[in-house]
Amino acid sequence: MIDNRTVGKTIAALRQARGMTQQQLADALGIAQQSVARWETGEREPRVSTLRRIAAVLGCDLSALL
Repeated sequence: MIDNRTVGKTIAALRQARGMTQQQLADALGIAQQSVARWETGEREPRVSTLRRIAAVLGCDLSALL
């Protein structure tokens, strides 16, 4: 089972390591900044197809996010 908070913290850490804001990540994915914020707090989890796109934008593989 995937823990939303753990995935969110990982997304935030990888995003910050690349020097990206939530808005920049959202723009790269074509989504609202609020979605990124919800993922990072663990309120929501991204869809699997979105996780793949996040991994590509952040330069990691899918398993690193999970």
